[in-house]
Amino acid sequence: MAFREKHRHLDRAGIAHPTKLWLFFDNGEARLFDASLHLNKGIFQDLCNDVYFRLVKPFCGGVQWPHEQDFGPDTLFLKSELEGTLEAA
Repeated sequence: MAFREKHRHLDRAGIAHPTKLWLFFDNGEARLFDASLHLNKGIFQDLCNDVYFRLVKPFCGGVQWPHEQDFGPDTLFLKSELEGTLEAA
């Protein structure tokens, strides 16, 4: 049986760029997620609007927008780039 790494829970999210999110996971990692790869697909087209994109909120370990577009924690963790770690205060 192969070992499967535990994917982390998102604690906070913020806007890094009109199509990128800062992600802060429960393991202390700060990661950057580029949503631009998804913006021309179906329900994600609303995210092309900069004002709407900024309405992102944490939801069930991932993120969600008002019209229920979402990215789950596994997608966010696996498709984001590690930018650093947060030190305990």
